[in-house]
Amino acid sequence: MAHVKHIEWTKLPAIARVLNKENADHWIGIAAKHSKKEINELVKKHLVASGEAVAGGTTATHIKTVKFHDDQVKTIDTAIEKAKATSGTSVDSAALELICLDYVGGQTLQERLAVLGPEALAKTFADVLNAISKDAATAVIKSIYQNVTHDIDLQAD
Repeated sequence: MAHVKHIEWTKLPAIARVLNKENADHWIGIAAKHSKKEINELVKKHLVASGEAVAGGTTATHIKTVKFHDDQVKTIDTAIEKAKATSGTSVDSAALELICLDYVGGQTLQERLAVLGPEALAKTFADVLNAISKDAATAVIKSIYQNVTHDIDLQAD
């Protein structure tokens, strides 16, 4: 993640099509030094040269079938439309790829909480505990107490 922080996120989907462990430094360097348009052209040339592009200069496509429940379709369609609007693409598969890249490159909830200061973390937990039932909040607090590995003295000073 640190290797690509300086690169505009819109460039990452273009190099993702050709990126692997062996050539990562090469393509990250290209992304850092070229415009998105130039990167797309370089990737296209690379795919053609390596035989990974199909006739007409486009890259090979794959069909992936995923079944969704009725209540999931609206959420997925809304996410794809939002990604299309914010990225400027009109292609559903490109928008879905952007969503996936964002997810893969993003922080987990644990990583986001770990950087909060004690007061902010306590307020966050208090807000969550106050939003759920008393029984559920009690169960969470007991579980936290049982899972904390630090020897903490909770007596007032």
